[in-house]
Amino acid sequence: MEKVMKCQDACVKETAKANFSSGFNCAESVLAAVAKKLKIKSSLIPKAAAGFGAGVGKHGDICGALSGAIIAMGMAEGRTDPKDNESKARIYAKIALLMKEFKRKFEHTTCRDLTGCNLLTKEGQDKFSNYKIHEQVCPEFVAFAAEKVLELIGKDKQDC
Repeated sequence: MEKVMKCQDACVKETAKANFSSGFNCAESVLAAVAKKLKIKSSLIPKAAAGFGAGVGKHGDICGALSGAIIAMGMAEGRTDPKDNESKARIYAKIALLMKEFKRKFEHTTCRDLTGCNLLTKEGQDKFSNYKIHEQVCPEFVAFAAEKVLELIGKDKQDC
């Protein structure tokens, strides 16, 4: 089983990176890749993640790859009953692990800190472009987040 999950994880990483290089933002890329792998179909994918790119609309807050991963986790394992506190606790615990492991690997969880750019300013946008951060830095965040979602939900789901 673990060998199969690793193959699926690698595939989702590549799909997420391909989505990102095609023009989708980081959040859209992760959400679409994970949804495709889990066979979740909705006209809201990747639309639901559109505003989360670049740390929520270029504000530099939570990394869009993390936001896309969290949306994907919710779509895969979220609750539909507001009284289902067990499911709520379970997904919160998985999101805590996602955040912890992302921070351990990359030291930060905000776009501003991860990229070193304030994308609300011309200087920050120029730096982002000139240093090719979109092409050379962000794809690692996108790949990691997509892979980690499958890993975290794979513990409970046998059939990805």
